[in-house]
Amino acid sequence: MSTSKHPSIRSKKSVQDYAMLIDQKATQYDILINWYGQKVIFYEDPIYGDEYPVWVAFPDFEVAFITSNFDIDDMNEVKGDYTPVYISQTGECALFYQIEDILPDMKCVSKVYQPRGVIRFVYTPIESKK
Repeated sequence: MSTSKHPSIRSKKSVQDYAMLIDQKATQYDILINWYGQKVIFYEDPIYGDEYPVWVAFPDFEVAFITSNFDIDDMNEVKGDYTPVYISQTGECALFYQIEDILPDMKCVSKVYQPRGVIRFVYTPIESKK
């Protein structure tokens, strides 16, 4: 689990999906440490194989999400537009380019690249009220 002082929200479905991937011994495609220091593991669907979209798992949070991509080429970059990012405050998986839409000025999001670092969360407040 996250060592962050910030709370982490995990949906029941995302936790069940992670457990399913582990229990079914899904085939692992690759591992990536994204721009935020989060470990991302790409899995083939354990039932439908490569005929189904790729799963992404964030083992530090024990959550998994189905993507709309059938291969990992675009997602398997440290700072690519389609790199998966786990938003711990909302319990959602977003893509790197969507982070800018969530928080355009990026002031509250750590952008320090730590490929083997200790950042295990992305803090993105919904909207600050002034």
